[in-house]
Amino acid sequence: MIAFDLAACVQLRGTGPQDYFIIALLPVFTIITLLIRRQPPFSGKRFFLTANWALTAWLFTVAMELLSADPGCKVLWGMLAYPWISLLPVAWFLFVWRYGRGETGRIARWQWALLIGVPACGALAALSSPLTGLFYAPGTAPSSPAPGAPIAYVYGPLFYANAAVLYGFLLGSFVLLGRGIARAAGISRLLYVMLFAMTALPSLANVGYVAFGINIAGFDPTPFLFSFVLLAYAAIMSLSNFFQISAIAKDMIFDGLPSPIVVVANDGRIMASNAQAQALMPAAAAADATVWNVASLADLMTLAISGERLSTPPEVRIGDGLFEVSLTPVRDTHRIGTAGTMGFAFVFFEVTQRKALQASLAAALDATDAKLDAALIQNRRIADEVRTDPLTGLLNRRALTTEFEAMTAAGAARIFAVMVDIDHFKAINDTQGHARGDDVLIALGTCLQRAFRDSDRVFRMGGEEFLILLPDMDAATLEARIARLRRDSQIAGDMLLPSTMPLRFSAGVAAWPTDAETLTDLLDSADRRLYTSKSTGRNKTSGPLTETG
Repeated sequence: MIAFDLAACVQLRGTGPQDYFIIALLPVFTIITLLIRRQPPFSGKRFFLTANWALTAWLFTVAMELLSADPGCKVLWGMLAYPWISLLPVAWFLFVWRYGRGETGRIARWQWALLIGVPACGALAALSSPLTGLFYAPGTAPSSPAPGAPIAYVYGPLFYANAAVLYGFLLGSFVLLGRGIARAAGISRLLYVMLFAMTALPSLANVGYVAFGINIAGFDPTPFLFSFVLLAYAAIMSLSNFFQISAIAKDMIFDGLPSPIVVVANDGRIMASNAQAQALMPAAAAADATVWNVASLADLMTLAISGERLSTPPEVRIGDGLFEVSLTPVRDTHRIGTAGTMGFAFVFFEVTQRKALQASLAAALDATDAKLDAALIQNRRIADEVRTDPLTGLLNRRALTTEFEAMTAAGAARIFAVMVDIDHFKAINDTQGHARGDDVLIALGTCLQRAFRDSDRVFRMGGEEFLILLPDMDAATLEARIARLRRDSQIAGDMLLPSTMPLRFSAGVAAWPTDAETLTDLLDSADRRLYTSKSTGRNKTSGPLTETG
């Protein structure tokens, strides 16, 4: 195996016109590849570009091998060509695969694995030659004593194994293209035939080189023929718009869409309209038609030219129909570096029935909302009536559990329960009448609300009995509040009752959780202390406070 010196690899010299030809191919191929990259997407485009870049890199290594004077450097460049030699048939196979299946989406994992794995294995096999001699065999040497003479390579088993793998991808490309030829028709079949021929040309050249030693200036003719194939294919796509398949498809979609479409130039000329638009607006079908001759289009054109951003699509009425219109600028994509607007596409979507349904639905929803609001008000009123005493407006027994649970849930550390009962209320009813008794109940309810805090809850438990729940109040403050209640109720009694019948009450106080752990036990405890106040002379408070009378 020939040894190489890296320092000698920078010593380059031309050996003939073939060197300059290959060097000239590199920028041409790079520019064309970049131009193809700017073309609209087509199936397999990424892999087609990958094949172009692989071939460009391969041509670069061929040029460097030609220009290198040192035999060892020529062999080194020959080995460095193998990542790109291996990548090219893989990328071409994947291009044919995705083109035949019409795929333009993300690259699948198995495709990434082939793109990376096969070139990596080819590179490792080639670069192992100095150590193993299994790729380029020890007999590899210059073909003649002349300076810069081509290398006569002797191939080892790894070379043929790598070639078999790459031929497998080429064979796969032939199978896919053959299936495409069998299934396609018309222009599509012609395109598959051309792809088949383009794939066959460099493949046959490579077989001739490997099996029979056919070469160009001592080099593998495959990259040269492949470059012409890719250039020819790129020219077909660029100049013929890919055999106008894309244009044909667009025309089919344009005429087949159910929505009317009108395409206009910047000066208002109607450039194209589909059958649906011509049926809707016959004036748009005239040879010299402009938007200014069609009233419904003139307003849309004015709006489109203004460039105003709309939150909702504009609406136009044509005949008995109502249409929403999409205004889409038509860009000139062939002017590199610009995004000039050539005109506009007006797409009409009939919304007559939808708008009628929306109006009916809105009216029905408004009526339903009104009914729901009335029902909510009624439900609130019923709920209030269920929880409220109708005479005094205070909460009743039904609200007791809910309010107590709300206080405990809010984190109250202590809750006082004060049970209040009007003294000698039966005598008031008997001597002053039930109406006056009701006035007394209302007055005491008012006094209770004034004497205690907003956070406290006052209940009428029934008859002349009342309950107050007081969260987180200290005993001294509670005692002061009850004292105020006695003063206020006495004043109210003086206004409603004769002086011989003062308004007084007895009270029982219990505390949660000191006296009881449940609401029921708390009420029982307060009620027992109320009974104590009643049985020991009335007009007093019994419980964990100073007894008052």
